[in-house]
Amino acid sequence: MTNSTVQCRDANNVVLMTAQTDATGAYSMSGMTNGTYTVTGVTSKPWGGVNSVDALGIARSFTGAAPLVGLRVKAADVNGSNTINSLDALTTSRRFSGSIASFTVGNWAYEAVPTTVAGGVTTRNIMALAYGDVNGSYQPNTALRLDPRMVAFNQGYMTASDLTILPVRIDRALSLGALSVVVELPAGVRAEAVRSALAKGDFDFHQNGNELRISWFSVDGMELSENDLLFSMELSGVSSLNAADLHFGELSEAASPLAEVYPLVGLRMPRVSGVGQEVSLYPNPARDLSQIRVRLNSTADVAVRVLDARGRQVADFSRRMEAGYQVLDLVTEGWSEGQYRVEISVLEGKEVRQHGFRLQVRK
Repeated sequence: MTNSTVQCRDANNVVLMTAQTDATGAYSMSGMTNGTYTVTGVTSKPWGGVNSVDALGIARSFTGAAPLVGLRVKAADVNGSNTINSLDALTTSRRFSGSIASFTVGNWAYEAVPTTVAGGVTTRNIMALAYGDVNGSYQPNTALRLDPRMVAFNQGYMTASDLTILPVRIDRALSLGALSVVVELPAGVRAEAVRSALAKGDFDFHQNGNELRISWFSVDGMELSENDLLFSMELSGVSSLNAADLHFGELSEAASPLAEVYPLVGLRMPRVSGVGQEVSLYPNPARDLSQIRVRLNSTADVAVRVLDARGRQVADFSRRMEAGYQVLDLVTEGWSEGQYRVEISVLEGKEVRQHGFRLQVRK
């Protein structure tokens, strides 16, 4: 591997000699006396190649379903505990998402190769893996990733609101074991939350600058049908959104419960339009009452769901309403002071439009 230092250590683990690898990863040492040594390495090469598929591989090794062997065992022990367990899998997922920035063991796992020098030339190859990269995808085959061309905005449209709730669905039926999504959001757009619709598994997300990373994995996996909901992004700062606004990174992948990557899996989500203000919430902040004001072109079903700051549902109701300007009372009397999330779905004909608001309740 390039950008590496090869170390020759004695029986007491003292470094006796070092060499730098060249542009091909080769190295050489000379003048060594006969004896038995250990050859290993360190590198400044950037860490990478890790996502939720690796986390699934570590979890499967812990359960005994697919034990890792060789250097992959060392690379899986991201906590340096000399054992592999579900915490290593969870920690790997968290580092991919960006919720944590480093592993306690560092970035790279190297083999420590016993070597006997007895005159003449001795050749020793040393393998290395980025910690967590148990499937060895540091230079990934992008043909297997989520293809940006497969992100289809064919699920109707939404009107941008204070908190735009963007549902993301799968484009085909499959058995899902791991999902990694790296998406570059438009400038000024913030993911206030990402909520998983997958009943099982470990889910995490983190936004750094404009890059949003989402990670999910489950040893048991889930059977999904075409158009099943994967997760919903709660976005602020959205005025409009279409396919050209989103860019997906090469670490975006969907894999089976056996950690086998699916080729070119697509995501479906609606376009977001900033035209019109068909739904509003007033007053906000509220004390005992806020009103949902809806402008309808025809008879429609309006569904309202309210969640508190911990994600617990505090209200859920629906009304069938006639065309025109309509008002729904949202009674907040008795609610605790704080911020709530109001989700409003309007089913007008075969078209569903979703809206979200942050409601502040004051007493």
